[in-house]
Amino acid sequence: MAGPGAGEPLAGPALGRLHLLGTASAHEMVQTAHEHGVPWHRSLRDTGIAPSQLGDATGTISMGQELALGGNLVSDLSQVPGLGLSIGARYPLTMYGVWGLGLLAAPTPRQAVAFGLRYVNLSYACCALSATESGGEMRIRIDATALPEQTRRFFTERTLGAVVRLLDDLMPDGGWLRWVSLAGPGPDEPERYHETLAAPVSFNRPNTEVRVDSRALDRPLPLASEPAFRLAEQQCRELLTRRSVRSTQTTVVREYVLQQLPHGPDMAGASAALRMSERTLRRRLAEEGTSFSAILDEVRRTRAESLLGEGMPATQVARRLGYTEPAAFTHAFKRWTGRSPRSYGTTATEPPGAAPPARPAGGTRPPGPVHHA
Repeated sequence: MAGPGAGEPLAGPALGRLHLLGTASAHEMVQTAHEHGVPWHRSLRDTGIAPSQLGDATGTISMGQELALGGNLVSDLSQVPGLGLSIGARYPLTMYGVWGLGLLAAPTPRQAVAFGLRYVNLSYACCALSATESGGEMRIRIDATALPEQTRRFFTERTLGAVVRLLDDLMPDGGWLRWVSLAGPGPDEPERYHETLAAPVSFNRPNTEVRVDSRALDRPLPLASEPAFRLAEQQCRELLTRRSVRSTQTTVVREYVLQQLPHGPDMAGASAALRMSERTLRRRLAEEGTSFSAILDEVRRTRAESLLGEGMPATQVARRLGYTEPAAFTHAFKRWTGRSPRSYGTTATEPPGAAPPARPAGGTRPPGPVHHA
């Protein structure tokens, strides 16, 4: 599988297509904010992400939820220089699941880059990525112009940190990174960028790019395996299909439930809003492997965990979720979590799931090669 030829662009899938993301990136962002003193329930406010989702290795969230979470971090940690860059530098290849396995098993870094861009929607990139090659170097461009202006810089830098970390994991012997350029004004502490990226960095450039020495791209990778590479490609195709979202009935019903939550949404109201019979809606949801009651439970649980984590009394949460009786909410919450709303609200102080391994202070990349299981 060849990489891009001279001047020939190689681009990842268009990000205009809705797709789902794994939760590992969200967990890493919440953990980073927590290390800076921001409670996890504050980071998750208004995202629709339940704390329990962050500990689910197979869970997914929407691109919009990932963007909303990033917006919360930008709002709460605007004083932290290079926040996005330091978060992206904490994303090891093993964090990406089967997509990362495909990169590790590729014959060469060049083929790994081609593979990575082809299935980039299985990574955590919220920016558009493309690559061109000329003059003895590959330029990997990061374009965040489609993102909200408030979070554009954060996600550009997060993607930059993740791309450099990813390539560093693939080529730990170094010598591959020539230069990094960033669009937009330079930061107050540019030395942090030089330390984190371990490369010459320039600011106020037309584009954000990572420039890679072409000679390094054709060296054999130590874990190259053609069977594993083919298997990873097959699994990535299947996973990409499962995670792609094209206005399914599930997503439409979920939006209806979110809008009507305080008013007690029901199947009759949903079918009327969608201009179809209850029987038809029930059948279509079943074809997508879900039901109205399952969607309602999912949305209610997500909002309940978020509101209780913020300290809202259970009686108020019950009303927000459309329950006419607080006892009904208490019963439902115990069914979802095995805990009472009161006990959850008093103990929800730490992000769920195992904490990430310790990283070096200052956000710099760990020295030496990274060993993968």
